[in-house]
Amino acid sequence: MEEAAELADYLPLSFKTPKEQEYIKFLWDAFEINYTHDEYQFAFLAYSPLAFGWLTGKYLADPNARGRITLFPGFGQRYNKPNVPAATREYARIAKEAGLTPATMALAFARTRWFARSVLLGATSVQQLRENLDSAETVLSAEVLEKIEAVHGLYPNPAP
Repeated sequence: MEEAAELADYLPLSFKTPKEQEYIKFLWDAFEINYTHDEYQFAFLAYSPLAFGWLTGKYLADPNARGRITLFPGFGQRYNKPNVPAATREYARIAKEAGLTPATMALAFARTRWFARSVLLGATSVQQLRENLDSAETVLSAEVLEKIEAVHGLYPNPAP
């Protein structure tokens, strides 16, 4: 990477390459993002910002709810961990207190990270798509962001 960036600087060429990376508060925080995204101006494309539907809160009410976890059980096994429901409950509580849906809060959070150039959505219904798109106008308050960070402190990586 460094050599390619140096060569691009020398020639001079643009070296703004997109990097698609799973981004969910479950798995990452700003300090864990590879410095090269900022250093070399990589475009970070966050996919799975709803943690295969966990951050919508739907699996709390019904573990068999229709979604990526139940449709593709082998693909989302990283979320079959004891702290995933606990962390999800806390994030859902914060969203409810703020008058938001858990999905709206999670997407707004991912969209506003300094390193994210875009958030890749994955809706399985028109209703989910509407909710996902509506999150683009959502601004999270400093209080909500502080509460999210506090939960992240309790459950820094519930889905390793």
